[in-house]
Amino acid sequence: MGSYEELGNDVLLLASVRSIDEEVKLKPATETPKGKLNALRAMQRQEFNQDDIQGFTPPPGNDRLLKFFETERTKTDAGLKEFSSAIIAEENED
Repeated sequence: MGSYEELGNDVLLLASVRSIDEEVKLKPATETPKGKLNALRAMQRQEFNQDDIQGFTPPPGNDRLLKFFETERTKTDAGLKEFSSAIIAEENED
């Protein structure tokens, strides 16, 4: 079900930083550009899926995309086949 990792000091410090104006009021947070949000989401999914992906081997070639190959186990375990396909699709998208 994934692995647990403590938040690093840099993340904790970043989360605690607040900006105030001359009147000591909190400044509104700046909006994060959509492209940056998409990139952050992709990095989060890659980090989350990393322990599952480690068991997969990328195929030879230049595209470096993961591909699903049917095995005896996935032929009899529909849940594993669905899980594997979903993880592969996410990783390739990211």
